[in-house]
Amino acid sequence: MILAIQAVLASAAHTAGKPPVFRVEAKLPAMSEVLRDVTLCILLREVLFYSSHRALHMPSVYRRIHKTHHKFTAPVSFASQYAHPLEHLVSNAAPIAIPAAALHVHVVTLWVFMVWQLLETATTHSGYDFLAGAARKHDRHHERFDVYFGGIGILDWLHGTGEREKRN
Repeated sequence: MILAIQAVLASAAHTAGKPPVFRVEAKLPAMSEVLRDVTLCILLREVLFYSSHRALHMPSVYRRIHKTHHKFTAPVSFASQYAHPLEHLVSNAAPIAIPAAALHVHVVTLWVFMVWQLLETATTHSGYDFLAGAARKHDRHHERFDVYFGGIGILDWLHGTGEREKRN
């Protein structure tokens, strides 16, 4: 989906005589630029994903669209992409494409960001906790539906949608 969006945007820019949304240059970006842009993309993606994911949990929207994804109460990696087409566009594809396009990143940076996001979402839905509790938190989201709407947890903390950790 992201590559299709990339192709459409590049074609539209070319037709309009403008440069493509994503930089395509023979010289690769510096590692510091890649790290900076991927970090910014992750933060912007968190805002877009959290917002769209919270909206998908509004009762009328949940029932018609997001319930498809929540049929998996004990998620597996395949479930990360199992979604209504509108949800896939609004909550999966757009939060990846928009930050990268807004920042006008190098196409290689876009690909690094996409690979990270695909690995993160597949891992989070795998049931194996490789990313510091992310899979456990996402499993809780699929069990309860009212916690852990974000990917990295910053907005869950800020908005109080994470579960409080129990202290012994």
